[in-house]
Amino acid sequence: MVIHKKPNTTVLMLTLVYTLLMKCQGRYGVIDTGLTIKKIKKEIQSTLTGDDIYGVWGFGSFFREERYNDIDILIVVKPGSKNALGEYYESKKRLDEISEKIGVPIDMTFLTYTEYCERPLLEMNNLLTIFENET
Repeated sequence: MVIHKKPNTTVLMLTLVYTLLMKCQGRYGVIDTGLTIKKIKKEIQSTLTGDDIYGVWGFGSFFREERYNDIDILIVVKPGSKNALGEYYESKKRLDEISEKIGVPIDMTFLTYTEYCERPLLEMNNLLTIFENET
């Protein structure tokens, strides 16, 4: 003889709400996961050392301390750089290594100094300086 229990609707509803909330959150969560702006800045400062780099900035949800799916980084090469393409590939390689290490994708935006001066990003007023070299 099989006895069928009536499901507890309160438990079902709470499970559904929890599941929906978790799906609506960012893929990697909020900044309190142990991955901090300070750690990212330190990692990038110690890794991106190219002579042609004018500056590196962070922007986007991670740096606004909101839920995030990736970490957005802006890299700008110095005016008159003769090796901008080489710097692009080297920076991409190093950011990919950091991404692998921390387990979060890093999205790189790479601009020449001239492009940077044209202020092409929506978040230009909210850039967080990771480091800036003299030109």
